[in-house]
Amino acid sequence: MKKISNILLLALLAILAVWTARHFFISLAYPYPVDYGEGVVVHWIKQSAAGMKLYPEMTENPPYFHNPYTPLFYWITSRFQSVSGNVFFAARFLNFISLLACAAAILVMVRRRTGWRGGLIAMSLFVFSPVILKYAGTAKVDMTALAFAMLSLLILDSFRSKTSSLFSGILCSFAILVKPTYLLLSLAGAITCLRRERKQFAMFAASGIIATLIAFIILFLQNGGGVITHLLDLNRLPPDWGNVFSMLARVAGKHPLLLCGLAVFIVRNPDRKDPIWWYALLIPLSLLFSLKTGAEENYYMEIIAAGAIACGISTRYFVPEAGTLLMWSTVGQMALYAPIQPAPVFTKVYGQEMTGTGYSVTPTTDDRQMSEVIMAEINSSESPVLCEDLGYLVIANREIAVEPYQFAQLAKSKRWSDAKLVEMVVEKKFGLVILGADPSNGDTTYFTGGTLRAISEKYALKRIVGRFFIFEPKP
Repeated sequence: MKKISNILLLALLAILAVWTARHFFISLAYPYPVDYGEGVVVHWIKQSAAGMKLYPEMTENPPYFHNPYTPLFYWITSRFQSVSGNVFFAARFLNFISLLACAAAILVMVRRRTGWRGGLIAMSLFVFSPVILKYAGTAKVDMTALAFAMLSLLILDSFRSKTSSLFSGILCSFAILVKPTYLLLSLAGAITCLRRERKQFAMFAASGIIATLIAFIILFLQNGGGVITHLLDLNRLPPDWGNVFSMLARVAGKHPLLLCGLAVFIVRNPDRKDPIWWYALLIPLSLLFSLKTGAEENYYMEIIAAGAIACGISTRYFVPEAGTLLMWSTVGQMALYAPIQPAPVFTKVYGQEMTGTGYSVTPTTDDRQMSEVIMAEINSSESPVLCEDLGYLVIANREIAVEPYQFAQLAKSKRWSDAKLVEMVVEKKFGLVILGADPSNGDTTYFTGGTLRAISEKYALKRIVGRFFIFEPKP
């Protein structure tokens, strides 16, 4: 039985490795957006590269655009934005490098405690997670924030000097300066250093606080009060409990071994001077950030990383006779990672058939064809374009009137008025309107009911391209 489990595990790892290599080969060079959030992130990367404000003051008139993240990711990627004609490449490539950094850190941490078998199991459980692969191949900030967190944890776990505490604190600060929600490792690190030695704690805390303060001083000098508006005021959305439980069920269904391993590690390894134990204990609190409307599985990336580390370390608790159980459990978990493509759904595109796949984890030929048609439509319009997916407008260097999702949610929370946007639609200021759903069906998450009614009244359907509905002004 053990031989069979080893063969199956190696076969699954080979399949996942090939699929992963194919995924990155396609995704890194793909010139179009694969996720709504990519358009938001790349817009601010371009703003940073042009020396523009990252947190401009909001006014009554457009553009209505929200910057949800702290600036470090933009500062890094903007330096390499001109390397490729693909506006998404720099961000995606940085995330790919960040994935490798996370994998190496996890391998080293677990190997030191359990040996190569535990290290390789932990690394594989992390790298091949569909959630990790999704965000490692997109132009979003989470993978880079996680890389800084894992490198900080590696230093805390490997060294116990004051100098190592200094570097660990700085890396914790970098994680927060990429995405503010990556702050739990800072708490775990502070507790660990305090329990080891007060001087270590002082060095860890001082380095992290000073690095963060320097960054925010620069931000306030460049942007003024807009920093508070973007990072706090516009970032607050009401909780969506239905999405919370749906997302938890999806992630737990794909990662049962990691969640069980995390629980086992917390119970069986209560070392109060161990940064990994404190991180594992505190990391479930990160789920609090996933309560807000629009949260995605990226909020589970830290839990997946901690679960993979915990599973690897927990292999030392298995006696030799239980090795077969361990291998079969790993086989089962890897089988859940296996990529299964959904059945294609077809929609008419003026006489031709095009697969309406939407956004898959790995872009397909149909996604590319859909995007090429959309870009041709945008480039054919001399007037401004209102587009649900901002990534296309970023590629075309077109003016963006509104970030649809965030401001639709703010309007529904009575914290922003869409009156000006509705007025622009009624006055037919947009040469094209590109939506991901038929506006006659009513409210969507990307636009308010008032905006959609105005579009239905003043614009006529021109064509359907994949999952997008393209409208033009009525005569």
